[in-house]
Amino acid sequence: MLVINVVRNLNGIRKEEGVVTFPEVLDLSSWLACDSPEHHAPGGVVYDCVSMVGHAGSVQGGHYIAHCRDGLGEGEPP
Repeated sequence: MLVINVVRNLNGIRKEEGVVTFPEVLDLSSWLACDSPEHHAPGGVVYDCVSMVGHAGSVQGGHYIAHCRDGLGEGEPP
């Protein structure tokens, strides 16, 4: 499992509103040291995006909304 946190709170005063895009499949093999065993693993070090959490609102308040794929790998991507 890999968790990536994108901090969008600027100085506690305002929230960055720009769109963040990311691939559905993320291969991190090129970011590993060449001498690490994972660097040469068959298929690389690949993560599938199965969920994401977004925040609707301002720095002062709002709601977190989760988007998840079902356990069968079906459904719309997050």
